[in-house]
Amino acid sequence: PSDGETLTGIDDDSIDLVFAYNVFTFLPPFKIYSYMNEAKRVIGKNGIIVFNVGISDYLTSERIETFLVEQFPRRMWSNIPRNFIDMCFTSDSFDILFEEQAAPKAVEKIFYVIKHK
Repeated sequence: PSDGETLTGIDDDSIDLVFAYNVFTFLPPFKIYSYMNEAKRVIGKNGIIVFNVGISDYLTSERIETFLVEQFPRRMWSNIPRNFIDMCFTSDSFDILFEEQAAPKAVEKIFYVIKHK
């Protein structure tokens, strides 16, 4: 079952891999945070969480202007602050194995691979 905000119906610590590629860029920030919290809930020990997300800290005024012109009228891209990652995936329980820009022109789109300790 899916409610569009959580992974209700999936047991805690029961999944080996959570993969969300080009999903979070289309969700509001608090839903992204909710899904990241749910990923950390369902991922088992030594499990891997893979996703990409727009990080607002890396946006430039030029990039925002591009979105305003090229994405009209939808303008649905979403970005979160970088500290959402640190709040959800604390260093005592998770290791960020990979954190890198996903595309040369999309400076704010960051690809993550995170391992549950």
